[in-house]
Amino acid sequence: MKNRVTRSLLTTLRKSKSLNQADSEFLSIYYHRLSGQDYEPAKAKEFLQIARHHRKLGEKRPPGECIVELSNHTVPGVARSGVGNYTHIFIVQQDRPFIIDSLQIKLSILGKPPYRTFHPLFAVTRNT
Repeated sequence: MKNRVTRSLLTTLRKSKSLNQADSEFLSIYYHRLSGQDYEPAKAKEFLQIARHHRKLGEKRPPGECIVELSNHTVPGVARSGVGNYTHIFIVQQDRPFIIDSLQIKLSILGKPPYRTFHPLFAVTRNT
């Protein structure tokens, strides 16, 4: 693995005994472009939960369909300022050119530009 930030995430999760081998392989792909601006070790378990949830959505997506799920969160202690309110947007679909760019533009127009974006691509084979 070439990304030192992703390596740091995996190391932190291994030390906390939160990571199994399947998760390790999955996270190394899911967060292969993880930036130091987006990651801090204190949030390692949150990053694991996000990736696991996204994978579960992918496992249940019917062929040819798109799954979009929104999940609102508030960080304790900062909710009054509004800074701690955020929404995860999970999208699972066949690869579509410019879907992420289009979504980011639309959110920006609405005054809600994304704080962080993870855009993993996976080649999958379906069991029949």
